[in-house]
Amino acid sequence: MRVIILATYFAPDLGGGVARYEREVLPRLLPLLVAAGCEVTVLVLKDGNGWEPAKGVRVITVPVGRDQPFKRFVYDQLYGSRQSWGTDVLFSMEYWLPLLPVWSKRSIVVIHDAHAELEWIKCRWRPLDAKFRRFFYWHNAYTKAARLSDRILTDSVFAGEEISRVFRVPREKIRSIYLGVDTRKLCPVKDRAVIGRVRKRYTLPDRYDLFVGPPCGDKNLRYILKSFVDMEAMHPGVLPVVVSSARPGPSVEAELVAQLEAAGRGHLVHFAGHVKKADLAVVYSAARALIFPSLHEGFGLPPLEAMACGTPVIATNRTSVPEVVGDAAIVIDPGDSQSLLTALEKIRCESVRQDLIARGLERVKIFSWDRTAQQVAEELVSEVSPASSTNGGRPKK
Repeated sequence: MRVIILATYFAPDLGGGVARYEREVLPRLLPLLVAAGCEVTVLVLKDGNGWEPAKGVRVITVPVGRDQPFKRFVYDQLYGSRQSWGTDVLFSMEYWLPLLPVWSKRSIVVIHDAHAELEWIKCRWRPLDAKFRRFFYWHNAYTKAARLSDRILTDSVFAGEEISRVFRVPREKIRSIYLGVDTRKLCPVKDRAVIGRVRKRYTLPDRYDLFVGPPCGDKNLRYILKSFVDMEAMHPGVLPVVVSSARPGPSVEAELVAQLEAAGRGHLVHFAGHVKKADLAVVYSAARALIFPSLHEGFGLPPLEAMACGTPVIATNRTSVPEVVGDAAIVIDPGDSQSLLTALEKIRCESVRQDLIARGLERVKIFSWDRTAQQVAEELVSEVSPASSTNGGRPKK
């Protein structure tokens, strides 16, 4: 069986959930495919280096980087379509299929969530909107991927149901495969000297809660900031929140930070900047709790990463997150400021913290990147479905 894998988000230092997925799954997936007798070709960008592919895997490096978006688009289309010729399976790890014809017998695509399509629905009648062109492309690429692929892999039951509804594809075409946590790299850190060095590196407060994600957007830092702005007086459960990103530029979040500073509460938010992967377990472990008030997730990795490091989690009640955290987190309503303050009051109790830590460490045992890769491999090497075999070798346009 010949398999071509599109993995142009694969890069050692690239941030974001799609890149994390490819970094964790691809190196685990390739040996499984080779062992199953597959001839595997992987398509990566020129900055997708710094890794050693499995023996017998052919790697094609597209001669553009992620800093060349227009050229990258052209090469993605040409290489993706051309390399699909004569293959049994085209596997795209990143939402899209080439807009040009796809010649493989089967195509399988990973779609983590329907967020981009939902954004397109909001702005599609506003061509002067700054987002219009970007989401217009994504709408076309993702819609083709969702409707013309033979199989869609996604991250959660919630995401599968949302993709089915938004893209109008049969639910049975979609398989939900949970993501994982690498507990060899993300585990409780108790060495005071190590914690001290990392604390100094990012100028972390002695005690803090943690927010992991960009300062703007659906990760919803604004909810935390607004909750702190709206407090009539300093709430006893509130600690400074360390944000694992840089201070935001002009935005609602920047205005809320300015309001906190004007009210003498600027110390309640600390922008640590980019946290290196090697330091992430320490930053999690030193936090009193992770606050994760996201508005939309196809899965939601930070709560599981925090649990793996022995850090209690306060998590949103929206989209996929309750499915992921189960009963191992305090769940809040990210539309209600009081909900956060109540959760912070609960987390002050040491017995509550210890119970959440124990539940979290148990919960993460369900989630493994090795299991994710194994289930993806099963989909790639499975027999061709009757529906896809009727394609008759014609390109999927």
